[in-house]
Amino acid sequence: MKTLAIAVFLLFIGLSGETEFSGSAEMMGRMSYHKNPEFLKNRIFVETALSGKLNEKASYLLKPSLYSDFSKEILETNNLTDKMYFSEMDLGLNEAYAKLTGFPFQFADVTVGRQVVSIGAGDVISPIDIINPDDLSDPLKFDKKIGKEILSVECYTEILNLSFYYSPIFKPSLLFGGFLNLEEQFQGVDYINDSIMMPSGIFESSDLFVAVSKDFAAIQTSVFYGYTRTHTPMPYSLSIEMVSMTSAKADINFFFPRMHTCGISFSGSAGDAGIWMDLSANYISQTDYVIDMSGIGGGSADTFSMKDNLFLKGLAGCDFTFPGGLYVSCQYSHGMRGEYGEELMHDYIFFGSRIPLMNERVLIEPVNLSYEICDFKLIAKSGAVVLYPKVTFKTTDNLEISAAMIFVEGTANTNFNKLNDQDAVELIVKYYF
Repeated sequence: MKTLAIAVFLLFIGLSGETEFSGSAEMMGRMSYHKNPEFLKNRIFVETALSGKLNEKASYLLKPSLYSDFSKEILETNNLTDKMYFSEMDLGLNEAYAKLTGFPFQFADVTVGRQVVSIGAGDVISPIDIINPDDLSDPLKFDKKIGKEILSVECYTEILNLSFYYSPIFKPSLLFGGFLNLEEQFQGVDYINDSIMMPSGIFESSDLFVAVSKDFAAIQTSVFYGYTRTHTPMPYSLSIEMVSMTSAKADINFFFPRMHTCGISFSGSAGDAGIWMDLSANYISQTDYVIDMSGIGGGSADTFSMKDNLFLKGLAGCDFTFPGGLYVSCQYSHGMRGEYGEELMHDYIFFGSRIPLMNERVLIEPVNLSYEICDFKLIAKSGAVVLYPKVTFKTTDNLEISAAMIFVEGTANTNFNKLNDQDAVELIVKYYF
């Protein structure tokens, strides 16, 4: 029924007004190169964009997509009756909005609908870009966002620009398997039951974000404030009880606490180099949770998942294109989206490079590197690295074929350690239309 409704809606919009259609189709296979190779990802993804004008001041954009994942495991007999475990295409609509230009005043634009909005100047990966939740279904992709229903109002003046974003609907981030490993956190507990408290009602679900921006010569500057929630869950309560003489059970309740975020963002150039910097102060309303140990002969105790409710996040980066076309970029980040609390955040260094050859028909990315630092004092003993060298061949203006190697190595106390089983060879065929 959902697929039919989306199809009818797209047809109605496509037949009205001035319409442009574009998109891409991608086939991707990612296979591990261990002793027993297996497909880590095997999917087809078709993304389209339908845009047009209804009149001089009203326009729209829709981004329907088709997705098929052939990597799902069949683990129980019920899976044999579920088409989603076979080659079933899923139709989605990540963005669908209408934009009114010069409404209600000549200096204002209003956009309503499902949108993806970015804040900050970070190059792809920014810990302060928190308006939309992340789509981390592919653990090696940090740049995908989940669209959410947003009312955007942008006002333009000769002095500064003001942007206002309001969403009445809360959406958490989509996480990859193993992102929350409860068995590792509660070793020795035989049975673990978890539940999540989602915000209820429009008031509890609403997010608000305001940004003021202004250009100073070659530097673009913005100041922002957000009244949001964490997009990954945090513990709310924990109770432990004995179910037998030798086994224990843990009941964990998670929630998404309120978070205040304010900060500043810079981007510009220094000679031929591009530079950017983001900094935010974050305050989480509730970080303590109760541990109930009465079931094992103890009492109740308050503990803290973070020492302080207030913590900082930030990044700084630069890029440069050398004569001949060699492009390099480097970015340092303190914290990532999904990390909360000063003592729980890590530091990251990202380095990328591109070399165009044969009139840009061949694009070599020899060094795509991400390095995670847990403690600068123990940088030689504790950390993680992700290497992602890649070669892309543009056989025609519309068709490109990419091949990549993926290497991940991380110590036990790193976040990239969750990707240690992602060493793989990757092949992508992509067509633009």
